[in-house]
Amino acid sequence: MVSSVLYPMMLLSCSALAVPVISRLGEYIKFPKLRDVFSAVVLVLALILTYMLIPSTPISYHVEVFGGPYGVDLYVSTMSVYMAVISLIMLSLVAFYSIKYMELDNGLDRYYALMLTLATGVVG
Repeated sequence: MVSSVLYPMMLLSCSALAVPVISRLGEYIKFPKLRDVFSAVVLVLALILTYMLIPSTPISYHVEVFGGPYGVDLYVSTMSVYMAVISLIMLSLVAFYSIKYMELDNGLDRYYALMLTLATGVVG
């Protein structure tokens, strides 16, 4: 069973992989800003999921990779959640600002995918 600690990271990483598909879908339905809006909405959803993680006591979660002692330990404290929330607020503002500011640039698939990957790294 997946812990709620992993939900924001899973949402952000899966969305980063889905950005090129969403971009092609936006071109198909004649809504080219679908990718931009999708990225901004995903960042806001990750912000909400992260804010709901604020623990009263620190949470430790172990993700087994190859079984046994190998894996990743996630330690969630109140301070780490607040730092992730502040970072996601800033990234959400950047995403909303980028919708208009980056409209004439090319390579936006990479830009939004890398922004969501950055958010995954900040939250994780």
